[in-house]
Amino acid sequence: MHLSAKFALLLASISVSIASPIHDAALGKPAPLVTSALEHEIPNNYIVVFKKHVDDASATGHHSWVADLHETSISSLRKRSQIPLIRGEVDLSSSVDVNINSLTGLKHTYNISGSLLGYSGAFDESVVEQIRNHPDVAYVEKDTKVYALADPVTEHSAPWGLARISHQESLNFGSYNKYIHQAHGGQGVDVYVIDTGTNIDHNDFEGRAHWGKTIPAGDEDVDGNGHGTHCSGTIAGKKYGVAKKANVYAVKVLRSNGSGTMSDVVKGVEYAAESHVKKAAAAAARKDKNFKGSAANMSLGGGKSSALDQAVNGAVMLGLNFAVAAGNDNADAWPISPTTENVLIFSPLA
Repeated sequence: MHLSAKFALLLASISVSIASPIHDAALGKPAPLVTSALEHEIPNNYIVVFKKHVDDASATGHHSWVADLHETSISSLRKRSQIPLIRGEVDLSSSVDVNINSLTGLKHTYNISGSLLGYSGAFDESVVEQIRNHPDVAYVEKDTKVYALADPVTEHSAPWGLARISHQESLNFGSYNKYIHQAHGGQGVDVYVIDTGTNIDHNDFEGRAHWGKTIPAGDEDVDGNGHGTHCSGTIAGKKYGVAKKANVYAVKVLRSNGSGTMSDVVKGVEYAAESHVKKAAAAAARKDKNFKGSAANMSLGGGKSSALDQAVNGAVMLGLNFAVAAGNDNADAWPISPTTENVLIFSPLA
């Protein structure tokens, strides 16, 4: 099935249900094992999340069950490490001992009321398989490392707008031209600018701008208006960009006169979502930690469109985050699509 067909099926299902990682124990399917090729996984360490119906008493009983499983598994591993070798066999006892030392069992239990009920720990694969097949388990996630953020850098003589967004307090004579940000901000992130196109050859993009797709029939792969280039520069330009290391992908849905059709905009959203899914899958397959995800920018306005709302919601469910404009018409944003949906709304003039 083509990605476009999958995307259409996803959109059709949004009004009926929301996808979740919960498995069907009645069908004998184990709970999903959620992994991340983009993070540093910790071997044999897992986070287990219960289904919504599980109460505190059931969780406590489950914890005891897991503790017993773990002790049985450790005992079995220790016995295996003490079995005498037959001539010609390779001595694996040292590696088994290392594994035993790292398998510490139950580590944390979680109970955030109404949100998260579960636990974490270090378990042997055989224990994890039994956990995944327990009817109370929604999913099992591999634990990953977390790092402190690098110290920010300061861009001096920055435009007022950049300085303003990096300071919580009002600007003064000491801060009015200082943009505080991460030197690698946006690196590894793809931003789909759904607009009039982008001048991808502009020096300010340093080779990080690319042409994605032109949607309007018969239109050229150029930004004949300038609005899309302006937005792309605000997002990722070297001088005026917020995320100065992000990659920009031009998705042209508006013609050179700055106008277009809602059907073209919806198609542009579909393209961005499909492109993100392909890149994320490819990055996961090759364990590419340089790909950090995708976002989409829609600094455009129109009327209310259920189709656009549904398309954006579907794209968000696929992992594509959206930022959209609001307030340009000096009116409430709620009747304009997709500003009422699962997006990040920004209000400065765009």
